[in-house]
Amino acid sequence: MPDATPPVMPYIDSNNPSKVQAYVSNFLADSLGHTWCETIGINTWFNSDIIPSSSPIQLNTKSLDIFFPGLAAKYGNDSLVDLHLTITDLHDFASVESTETLSGHANGLLEFWIVENGTRKESAVDLDLNDFFGQFHIDIKGMDIAINVTAASIKSLSVKSDTIGNLTNAVE
Repeated sequence: MPDATPPVMPYIDSNNPSKVQAYVSNFLADSLGHTWCETIGINTWFNSDIIPSSSPIQLNTKSLDIFFPGLAAKYGNDSLVDLHLTITDLHDFASVESTETLSGHANGLLEFWIVENGTRKESAVDLDLNDFFGQFHIDIKGMDIAINVTAASIKSLSVKSDTIGNLTNAVE
């Protein structure tokens, strides 16, 4: 359960003729995020082909060697890299009515998996993501939903493990 005190919520909005009224607070979002991570878990794969071929950065050892020196030397220049993201905690949700934005914080693990012959071989780099912040606006028109990220940052990241040597100085 998040470390917070539930807010006082109104029971009836007398200005609303509806027979059913629902109120959602930041506390509810924190509780749902924390419970979801604890019970179901949040993890997803991003395959190397998710990046358009026109992008100057690709999910391959040649492009990622800029960020992780020694990656291309160990696995070759042309090995593909898949990403595995696990969110371990969601917290500190906030909604701001005046700007119509939502925000929240997350902690997680990002793994860089080397792909050989269409099979994920091994995790070459595992990063701990500490206090990732995201702010976004959700635009709903009929059945279309668009999410626009308005801000993103990360407090810190650290190398949990790697197969190419000591990356601590390269990342921090």
